[in-house]
Amino acid sequence: MDAAETRSAADPGAAGRWSLPTRGASLPLVIADYENAARQIGVATAAVRAVAAVESGGRTGFDHRQRPVLRYENHIFRQLTSGRYDRSHPQLSAAYGSAQYHRTHRFGGTQYADEQWSLLEQAFALSPDHAVMACSWGMFQVMGENYRSIGWTTLEQFVSDMFYSANQHLRAFLGFCRHAGLVTYLEHQQWARFAQGYNGPSYRQNHYDTQLAHYFAQYSRGGV
Repeated sequence: MDAAETRSAADPGAAGRWSLPTRGASLPLVIADYENAARQIGVATAAVRAVAAVESGGRTGFDHRQRPVLRYENHIFRQLTSGRYDRSHPQLSAAYGSAQYHRTHRFGGTQYADEQWSLLEQAFALSPDHAVMACSWGMFQVMGENYRSIGWTTLEQFVSDMFYSANQHLRAFLGFCRHAGLVTYLEHQQWARFAQGYNGPSYRQNHYDTQLAHYFAQYSRGGV
């Protein structure tokens, strides 16, 4: 069941009228979810599974506290708030590639997950909507700022759905692929073009396209 059908939405523009959830159902994906998603956009199931493998690193899309995995992007928060928190909250609002940016983009287990949620919570106290929009969410790491273009009408509903299930993360991924015109690249396994559109020009640094090709071949052969 679509979680949007079971929960009411609030005005996303009203600062202070909504709060971040602390825990949700955190339902994982099953193979049937991948197959259904692939049918929706007319691509091979292995293509969707390949993106999931690269983006999630084999994780379910939820952390040790049943929260959706996220990455807080302080340079996006800076852009969305026109830099007004640069001096007062440099850990939350910093230029891309700056020393502060790198300090908040360290990877590693539960500590990293807690740090990212702490950053979001601090930013949420300043500007709720912009804080949520400045994070990449869930198993497929779709930016919150895309919420309208990928199928949601409110930020509160978007966040609630991210807590509900990885199938909602998959829904966000499909919405982004449609909006950004990436479906054809998945359909024809044009991995470099997909990686460019989904991950930006930095995709070459982590060999995003070759990882996609590897996992696609693995899942096409029936691998798990």
